[in-house]
Amino acid sequence: MTPPRRGRLPGLRSVGYALFLFVAATACSSPFDTLAHTDDTEMDSDDIDADWISDTSVPTGQVAPVDVQPAFNQDGAPVDQVIRLRFRDHLDVRTIHNALFRLYSGPLEKWLTVIYDPVRRELVIWPGSDMRAGVVWELSLREGMRDISGREVAAGVVARFITSAERSGEQPFPRTAWSQVAPAFAQHCQSCHSAPKPFAGLDMSDAEAWQRTALNAPSDGWPTAVRLMPYRPADSYLIHKIIDDYPLRAGQQMPRTMDDADTRAPLTFDEQQIIANWILSGAFLTN
Repeated sequence: MTPPRRGRLPGLRSVGYALFLFVAATACSSPFDTLAHTDDTEMDSDDIDADWISDTSVPTGQVAPVDVQPAFNQDGAPVDQVIRLRFRDHLDVRTIHNALFRLYSGPLEKWLTVIYDPVRRELVIWPGSDMRAGVVWELSLREGMRDISGREVAAGVVARFITSAERSGEQPFPRTAWSQVAPAFAQHCQSCHSAPKPFAGLDMSDAEAWQRTALNAPSDGWPTAVRLMPYRPADSYLIHKIIDDYPLRAGQQMPRTMDDADTRAPLTFDEQQIIANWILSGAFLTN
């Protein structure tokens, strides 16, 4: 009997991106990180008996994704499909773990990496190797994940699709360099967060200042939070401060003037997303 084949990791073009995958995997290791079964039977449509968990079918007091990609029961998904689960409200990042998810086709199971994008309120999930083509795959969620208000995310099957033989080459997120985020910081932040007296001790004037006052540094406003945590935007207080409705933060959304003499427009959604992608890419301060 032929054992399940292993795919190979997608091409990694940068040390930073490779390091991200290592950090994400080791920080949230999964019990399904190997194809442990020797039975090579795939799942077909007759094997499906689990209920789909959707936003309109969950028990009172629980939540579920409001949008799932690929679409439920989609036929022809690529073998390197990235799965995206978007939620109406923010998730509690402390409850998000790889071990809660299982991607399987019959006895075949895939090692997964799971990240949370707080700007899009989206879980991004992808297998460490290509899935087998031409079979049904299901993604199930165990109990234990909650949103930021404490409501439980409903357990069950959250994605189901049939793979084609094609690869899309899709990346879980765009790798983003310092040169892509620096203009937003210069335009919106540096007037207050610069030497000689940067507000709240956060100096954004140059790379050395970022390294000294932001990178893995505690926040003045929320002492248990870290201002900038590479590869982890949901754990970076910088992101909490720029999202318009994030509840776990002190003070007002940034940017703003200290005397409120004028009203500054918040960062656009695209600017917020670029900053989150920069953090996911490692928050490197050079190009």
